[in-house]
Amino acid sequence: MEQLKMLLLLLLHAGFWLTDTSENFQCDNDFTLTISCSVNLTSAHDGLHWLNFDKMYSDETYKCNLSNTGGGPGSCSIVMERSCNFVDFDTYKITLCGNTSDGAKTCHMLDDRYLPKEHIKPNAPCCLAVSHNASQHHFTWKNTYEKCRFTILKDNLEYQLCFYDGRDKGGLRFHYTDNTDYSVDDCDLERNTEYTTRVRSKPSETHFKGQWSDWSQEVRWRTDSVTDCPADGFLSKHGKKIFLALGVTATLALILGCALLKKRRRDEFVPTPEPYFQSLYANCHGDFKSWVDTKGNTTMTLEPEDTLQVDSHVEETPARHDEMTYKNVPNQPARLASRRPGSVLPCYWPEYCTMSDLEKSAQISGN
Repeated sequence: MEQLKMLLLLLLHAGFWLTDTSENFQCDNDFTLTISCSVNLTSAHDGLHWLNFDKMYSDETYKCNLSNTGGGPGSCSIVMERSCNFVDFDTYKITLCGNTSDGAKTCHMLDDRYLPKEHIKPNAPCCLAVSHNASQHHFTWKNTYEKCRFTILKDNLEYQLCFYDGRDKGGLRFHYTDNTDYSVDDCDLERNTEYTTRVRSKPSETHFKGQWSDWSQEVRWRTDSVTDCPADGFLSKHGKKIFLALGVTATLALILGCALLKKRRRDEFVPTPEPYFQSLYANCHGDFKSWVDTKGNTTMTLEPEDTLQVDSHVEETPARHDEMTYKNVPNQPARLASRRPGSVLPCYWPEYCTMSDLEKSAQISGN
C-alpha cells in the first residue's frame, strides 16, 4: 500500500511538472554551433535539472545542465561538435530531466520534433564600417556565415540598419535591405553632425524562421560641414520628389482633358447632305418634303418650244415581198397558195412588219 501511494505521488508530481513547464520552454540556435534554451522552473523543482537533446536518425546526444536549481527561469546552452554542423532536415527530441527530493530520476518530453531551421536567432553581424564617396555615405558589414560553405542561411537573411544623432540619440532612423551594404545620400543627413550606426539580421521567413539577432557593435561617424545639397526651401530634401510628383500629375491631367475634349467634338459633329443634294438646297432651301412633293406631281408634258425637232429623215427601202419567207403563219395556207404575182400579202405579226407593210395591209383590209 505504501508503495502504491508513493507511485501515485510521483505521477501527480510529474504531471504538475509537465503542466508547469510545457508552456514556458524555448530553445533558439544560431544554426552554426550553439543551441540556447530557457525553461521556467517552480520552487517544487528542487535539485539538479537538465535537458537532453537526442538527434533523430542518429546516435548524437547532448546534455544541457540548467543553471537554476531552486525554481524560476533556468537556462543552458550546448555546443555542437563541429561548427556549421546544422542542416535543413535536422530534428531533435528534447526532454526535461531532474532528481526528486528522494533521489529518484524523472524525465518527460518537452518537444518530440524540434527543427533548428525554424528557431533561428542569427549571430549579430560584425565588421560594420562607414565610408564616404562622392555625395553618399556607404555602410558595409558581414553576417558571420560566410565561412559556412554548405548552408544557404547566409543568402536568406534580411538586415535592419539603424543610425541616430549621437549627441542626444534623436532622429532615430531605420533602413531595411537584403544585402550586406547600404548607401545614404548626404542630403538626407544633417550637416556637421555626429551619428551612431548599428545593424542586426533575421531570417527572411522564406525557408528559415526565427527572430532578430542582437545588434552589432556601434560605429560613430560625422558628416561634413559643407555639402552640395540645395538650399533650404521648397527644393530641399524632399522638395524635388514633390515637384516631380506634381509634374507627373499635371501631365496626366492635361492628357486626360485633351482626350475628353476630342471625344466631345467628335460627338457633336453632324455631317451635312448639302454636297449630295445641290438642287434641294438651290430650289427648296433644304426642305426635303417640299422637294419630294414637287417631284411627285410633275407631269410629262412638253411645252411648244420643247417640240421634238427632226434634223433629217432617212428612208429605208422595204424588202420585196417575194423575197420574204413566211414561217409559222397559222390558218393561211389557202392564201399563200392562191397568191398572184405582184399581189400584197397582209402582215399578221406587226412586230416583224415594216411601216410600208402596215400601210399596205391596212389598205387591203379596207378594200
